[in-house]
Amino acid sequence: DKKQVHFDSTQLNWRLSTALGDSAIETTSPITFLKSIKNENEISGIRNSHIRDGVALTAFLHWLETTIQSSTIPLTEYDVTIKIEEFRRKMPYHVS
Repeated sequence: DKKQVHFDSTQLNWRLSTALGDSAIETTSPITFLKSIKNENEISGIRNSHIRDGVALTAFLHWLETTIQSSTIPLTEYDVTIKIEEFRRKMPYHVS
C-alpha cells in the first residue's frame, strides 16, 4: 500500500515538494480557504485600516507636492519612505 502526502504548492517550498516524489499529491489546503472567510468585525477592521491609511497617504501627498514646489533640495527615495512612514505612525492603531 503506497502512502500519499497531500501538499499545497503555495505553502511548501520547491525542495520539500520535489523530495516527496511520486507520493506527493498537490491539493489546496483547506486552511487557506477557512482563513479567507472574514466575519463582520474583521471586515470592519480592514475597511477602517484602509481609511486610516488613505488619510495618511493624502497628508503625505500634500506634503510631497508642497515640498517639491518649495524646495531646491532633491528628495531621495529614502527621504520619501521615511516621511510616509511618519504620516502613517500618526494614525491610531498603527503597527510597524
